[in-house]
Amino acid sequence: DVFIDDNNGITFGAVTTSGGGTLDVDAGGAVDFSGAASITGNLNVDTNANGGTGGNITDSTGSLVVTGTTTLDAGTSDVVLDEDANDFISALTVTAANDVTLHDANSLTVAGVTSTGNVVLNIDRGTDIAATLTINGVITGGTVTVSGNGTNDTLIAPNVASNVFTVNKTDGGTLASTGNTLVSFASFANLTSAAGADTFTINPGATLSGNIVGGLNTDTLVLTDGTNTWEINAVGGGTVTDVIGTYAGIENLTGGSDDDSFTFTNDGSLAGAVEIGRAHV
Repeated sequence: DVFIDDNNGITFGAVTTSGGGTLDVDAGGAVDFSGAASITGNLNVDTNANGGTGGNITDSTGSLVVTGTTTLDAGTSDVVLDEDANDFISALTVTAANDVTLHDANSLTVAGVTSTGNVVLNIDRGTDIAATLTINGVITGGTVTVSGNGTNDTLIAPNVASNVFTVNKTDGGTLASTGNTLVSFASFANLTSAAGADTFTINPGATLSGNIVGGLNTDTLVLTDGTNTWEINAVGGGTVTDVIGTYAGIENLTGGSDDDSFTFTNDGSLAGAVEIGRAHV
């Protein structure tokens, strides 16, 4: 393991730890990774240490690959790790910062972000894989924007009392989660809820390229536009207009503003209710 303590700012060139080695950095000013960094253990960077009030944490010309967890404290300054080659393999936490911008070449698990400014999280910045953004903790900020890439990425909601996904364009919309700042998302074809009572709403003119997966509680799928065709062909699962893939783990279905059609196959069932309005069952 490597521990670096400096009353001033620090600029790193190339950095490598081996054998699961951790890099701990306590600084009284800004920390910049200007070369490639490969950390096989955990990365902990605190620019709020040694009596300072924080400094920017950046990757001006380098990239970060961290196998273990990543914990960042920039105090009242910014975290800008926006190299597309970055790869935070385990959970990442920002304990304090103003603006936060994070890019990951692959998937990203966020354990929490506490920001007084704006938060931008971009995943799948590499070769367009089927990547996942998992929100495992609370994210707070002025605005929160998250983006995938292509038509095969997944957004997983946090494990809170309630999550409300609202799809208002192709693979884009908002996620409102208890205790979190509203998340605006784009280029996520697949949406997955957690253990709360969650709702997925597809607004008029919007579509989802992939799948909807409910969690462990009572979840609801709502289509608000005109005429929709629903098929329930599994326990809490099936197909519906505007969702190109399938839905699963859903207890309640709510039809649109016109004549919806709900068809149950022999294997189809719902634990909750169908709200049909003018629909025909």
